[in-house]
Amino acid sequence: MILYVDENTPVAAPQIVNGVRTLVIPANARAVSAGSAPLAPQDAAVAALPGAALNQAVNLKQQVAQRLMKQNQAFFGVGVGQSLDNPKEAALVIYVDRKYLPSNLPQTIEGLRTHYVVMDRMHVTRSYATGLQSRSRCKPPSAKSSASRFGSSGFDPANLLKPLGLNPN
Repeated sequence: MILYVDENTPVAAPQIVNGVRTLVIPANARAVSAGSAPLAPQDAAVAALPGAALNQAVNLKQQVAQRLMKQNQAFFGVGVGQSLDNPKEAALVIYVDRKYLPSNLPQTIEGLRTHYVVMDRMHVTRSYATGLQSRSRCKPPSAKSSASRFGSSGFDPANLLKPLGLNPN
């Protein structure tokens, strides 16, 4: 169900009406009456998610993520993002294993819209959270090789066009 709301006025729109999920699209009365209003939220000008809505969603996610993944083996990740149905609201983004896709996926969880990403499970083979140790054994150029390239006074633009030979050191 599409709900057009005034693009300049904050409006609390219902997430579900009689079991049907709502799409909230900011528009103006002229565009709606002329039939030129967008038909999907992504067609509308999407503003940044308000910080308060994002913080509230992150707090809820921290409370329910572990429980959701324990309750259903198909859920393997939970995050927070901007709702695709109402750009002024946050949504729980739930990653679902396509091999165990449940027949019923809730449209809201504890008052927050949901967005499901159905995919194959990810396999992490390397963590980029820790720093990598350098295995390089290369040495920085010596002062002698820099002086020979740039001359004793340092940088010389005339030397830029001269080809450089390999330094055996």
